[in-house]
Amino acid sequence: MKNKFPNGFFWGTATASYQIEGATDKDGKSKSIWDTFTHTPGKVKNNENGDTAVDHYHRYEEDIELMANINLNSYRFSLAWTRIIPEGIGKINPKGVDFYSRLIDKCLEQNIEPFITLYHWDLPQSLQDKGGWANRDMTNIFADYSEAWFFPDQRRVIKPGPLRDVSIQQNLLQITHQQPRRMLTDLSEVFGVLVLENDNGERIAYDFENPAADANLTTITPLAMINGGGGGNSDDGSGLLLYMLFALLGGIILNLMPCVFPVLSIKALSFTKNIGESQHTQRMDGIVYAVGVISAFVVLASVLIALRAGGEAVGWAFQFQQPWFLAFIVYLFFLMALSLSGVFEIGTSLMGAGGGLANKGGYKGSFFTGVLATTVATPCTAPFMGPAIGFALSQSWAVAMLVFVSLGLGMALPILILSFIPALFRYLPKPGAWMTTFKQFMAFPLYASALFFLWVLGNQVGVMGMSLVLLVCIVFAFAAWLYQRRFTMGPILRTVNYAVGIGSFALAIYLAQSPFMQTVTGADVAQFDEEGNPTQNYEAFSTARLNELQAQGKPVFVNMTAAWCITCLANEQTTLGTDRVQQAMTDNEITYMKGDWTNEDPEITAVLERFNRPSVPLYVLYPGDSAKEPVILPQILTPGIVADAFEAI
Repeated sequence: MKNKFPNGFFWGTATASYQIEGATDKDGKSKSIWDTFTHTPGKVKNNENGDTAVDHYHRYEEDIELMANINLNSYRFSLAWTRIIPEGIGKINPKGVDFYSRLIDKCLEQNIEPFITLYHWDLPQSLQDKGGWANRDMTNIFADYSEAWFFPDQRRVIKPGPLRDVSIQQNLLQITHQQPRRMLTDLSEVFGVLVLENDNGERIAYDFENPAADANLTTITPLAMINGGGGGNSDDGSGLLLYMLFALLGGIILNLMPCVFPVLSIKALSFTKNIGESQHTQRMDGIVYAVGVISAFVVLASVLIALRAGGEAVGWAFQFQQPWFLAFIVYLFFLMALSLSGVFEIGTSLMGAGGGLANKGGYKGSFFTGVLATTVATPCTAPFMGPAIGFALSQSWAVAMLVFVSLGLGMALPILILSFIPALFRYLPKPGAWMTTFKQFMAFPLYASALFFLWVLGNQVGVMGMSLVLLVCIVFAFAAWLYQRRFTMGPILRTVNYAVGIGSFALAIYLAQSPFMQTVTGADVAQFDEEGNPTQNYEAFSTARLNELQAQGKPVFVNMTAAWCITCLANEQTTLGTDRVQQAMTDNEITYMKGDWTNEDPEITAVLERFNRPSVPLYVLYPGDSAKEPVILPQILTPGIVADAFEAI
């Protein structure tokens, strides 16, 4: 009998959510018309209901394994409307979406093909109370259209291609695509463009101002044009040249940011090394440094673009959100500082700061210095940089690289100019003992930088992880001290010496992937004192809370920051924490919200991308009138700028 069925025939089972799930009041689910019906006396024999049913909500894994054991290869189940959208319209319930996501994953794990019934007569009671399907206001939303497309603004949401199904009813538009590989787990912040077409071939497009999950007729706005039409992200020649100029200026200003000071101190040592060298050597030193800076920008930008193309929610300076990378930077700066202090010598092949080495080694050191300068400069954002990088990340790889090369050239330009002006070297003292003293003095900015990044790491992984990294630094210092004395030791002690060095690196690598390097949730503790008064002057950022305040007509100031962002910390100390700004907030009844991007946070990343900003800081002032556009403040703040903005809303 089995041979009579064609290949690919699905042997499966089908269920309805109310019949099997139970958990009718769990995890945000609201009442449907079935809940009301079965709890009305006399409607069902013995007053039975679906409050528990077969408890599929909690036992779905057992149920699916049972299906696999009896060789079923498909499962059709319905989505409980009230579990996903409790009020019938509006907000998505993340816990409901998570349940069905886990259910689908379990099916795929057991090689069972999942099929979904979107609506199985379980109208939310809240909509029934408004008249249900008999209410004409619930109909005719998409009645005039016969074709539809949805284009999300990020990958891994739908599988693109012609294989899609469109169902347009009076009250419902449904576009069904295949599920992409590695589909995003959080679909609460998906934006995009909806295109509708009528029988005459006329099209209209809608842009989602709110996430698609929250979309309704008031949160999708018509676009001016579907085809052609200039957008803000134009890659025409004039627009590209403008953003390249922004990037060049931003790179030049980046040299004034505190992130780069420690590495520039190493470059200063390189200048002292070149005293008395030929002009060719001096110029090549500057050129190689510039190549290192530009190469690092290109590599970092390429990795960032590749991650974003793969659906990762990351932005500029993403590497500092990884604890292992911060630990590496701490070790690197600490070892470099030890070398400058004279504990041991690691030569110009690593730093470009030693003496008596060949020119080839010096060039390697210059290249490395450029790479390091770029790497540690990413937490700082200079004026002009934000729009330029935001533009670059929305373009093709080739166009983006032109912007990032301009950024790197701007950052390397001051050193490059100094290298090509030999007259400046006349003002430097002649080589002598002062160079050793200057070299040792330059170690202290590196110690300070290592301490700063260690503090940032402590914010990410907690005190225990930070303490263990500090312990590894002590082990490295001991290994470096032994290494410097290796030629005074016998064969046995020299073997022990090398073993300690190898062991210290092994310990660092082990710690980087240990549980101690896992990020901890930075939950705000003790936000209110015993009398109920707030102990801090801001609220932790959340999109839901922002929308709530906007709905109440209250102005909101949003500060997107991170512990590793020195520009952010400087703005908070010199501007946002001043009495003038705090008083302006109080006088204008502005709610202050702070988003912490120290660790990866897709919700904050989505806000940054919404305003076309690649990284923090981002300062946005939302007026009380939601019809007015939010105001983006500069990345470098002063009390006057902020106070004036608050007074103007």
